[in-house]
Amino acid sequence: MAREIFDYSKLSPSDFEYYGFHLKDGRYHIDTKRLIKLHCDGSFPEALFTAPRNTHYFIPRYKNRSNYAVNVLTDQISRLTSDWNTEYKAAINNLVTPEQVRENVRVNELAHTSSADDFEDIEFNSILAGAKRQKKYGEVIKSIHLQYLQKIFTELFRTILLVIKERGYVNDLDFTYKSFFFYVQDKFNSQTKKANPLYKLPHYRYFDILNKIDNFLKHNTVMAYNALANNPFEKDEKLKKFQAKFVYSSREAGFQYENGMYAGNWLKIGPEFVDEMLSNLYEFVKEFCEMMYGEDAEEAHWNSDESLLKILKDNFYDFM
Repeated sequence: MAREIFDYSKLSPSDFEYYGFHLKDGRYHIDTKRLIKLHCDGSFPEALFTAPRNTHYFIPRYKNRSNYAVNVLTDQISRLTSDWNTEYKAAINNLVTPEQVRENVRVNELAHTSSADDFEDIEFNSILAGAKRQKKYGEVIKSIHLQYLQKIFTELFRTILLVIKERGYVNDLDFTYKSFFFYVQDKFNSQTKKANPLYKLPHYRYFDILNKIDNFLKHNTVMAYNALANNPFEKDEKLKKFQAKFVYSSREAGFQYENGMYAGNWLKIGPEFVDEMLSNLYEFVKEFCEMMYGEDAEEAHWNSDESLLKILKDNFYDFM
């Protein structure tokens, strides 16, 4: 059947169809040659014009960007990253620092003396006050980091469950990390842990370590500690070394970890750890979706009716 020929001269620049966006049966069919003719192509991804297709009009792969698993998961990471940068870091920056305590004590005591003989004692007192604040200040900051790491894992793991349920996973029992592992294993008919492609993803170890940290913080057990410090089930020595660097060894602590000890005191979490974790998890979910569903994150960003229509709307008044 011959394709329909549009007389663009009868359309108004205020109409989407004028730019080659033709709505048919609820889906957009896009005349990419029309976009090029109107010099609008620069606002759209180059891949729109080079992607192979069997029809004259380009029909996006999906209607909604959320039809891509990778968009659902990367959007969740992006939300968590935004909250961390705008809300939680702001809260940390508002904590009273040891330097502020030191200066406040110094200024306050200077305001109540006129004797130069007191200056040495005032300086000593201010230094002591700042030093006392240092421990509590570090403790509170670390607590915020640890709580947010647990939030990251909980929300990401929940989103993974939603994604795989929409794509066939039946969640009859509790959804655990182990059941997630076996779901991936079964999908690829893998018989052993070594054969499971999940373990071969370059950034999987960050998702795995976050699970172990979350488990340690929840349970405060020797078993959870050993899963990090000396995982007896892990044969990969490089991976064991990677995992062990996130907890203090008994040699470093000067004593053994025992059941019930607060896990947070044993975890090595630096000021950049949350940022690094979010960045690496972003890469992990892209790898996961490519492995499971053949999705490319760059393509998923634009190849949908919703995304391309948004580009058109965002640039609409510039085109007119």
